[in-house]
Amino acid sequence: KLKFINEKLSGKTHTKYLISGNGYSQSINGKIKKNSINKVILFDDFFSNLKEIKKISKLYSGEEKQGVHRILKSNLTMIDTEIAFTKKEEESDKEGAKRIDFAAFEKEDNKICLKFFEAKRFSNSELRAKEEPKVISQIRTYEKLLSQYKNDVSVSYLNVIKIFGKLVGFSQERKKELKRCKKIKISCEPSLVIFGYDNPQKKEWLNGEHYKKLVDKLGEKRIRMRRDPEGIKFKI
Repeated sequence: KLKFINEKLSGKTHTKYLISGNGYSQSINGKIKKNSINKVILFDDFFSNLKEIKKISKLYSGEEKQGVHRILKSNLTMIDTEIAFTKKEEESDKEGAKRIDFAAFEKEDNKICLKFFEAKRFSNSELRAKEEPKVISQIRTYEKLLSQYKNDVSVSYLNVIKIFGKLVGFSQERKKELKRCKKIKISCEPSLVIFGYDNPQKKEWLNGEHYKKLVDKLGEKRIRMRRDPEGIKFKI
């Protein structure tokens, strides 16, 4: 989380992203406050904590997350990943936050639209089912949340654009693209991105029952397929 306090950029990062720990660490102008860290293990103790580092890294380095990272690198208008729509008090112990994979700006009907995407590798079982694939219920949940918080989402991402414009180290090319997004339309219909297959698999898939089920529920326009995730492009 980032915000300005007394004309200084104040950030809050969960210590799980710092390898190990509990709670949040606070930073002011990029410097972490030491008294805000509770038993955090950093890379200066790398080898003795290698087992734990591998375990935590695995959570953030699966094939789908790697694919989303490659999409991010290939698109200047991709603005966010792992987006939680629910408030903490609305999250159940079992499910946790409802998180969609990423958001990107894209031109639609001559308007700049903020769209949300759920990304799945072709091998993911959630794309297939005898009845309704699990990914459909996930997307329906995101649809309801987006409709419920549509105005809040719009205000939030307009603030994100302003903050990105002030960040040192944020690429000028990406800043230039995001400056064009002063007025945005929120799409409440998330799309599905599928990647990681070969040509024979694609041919069989497009003629199969599982793909037909997805099309019946979402429509072809909301399903984007690319063998290589870097081939997925968003333009404004």
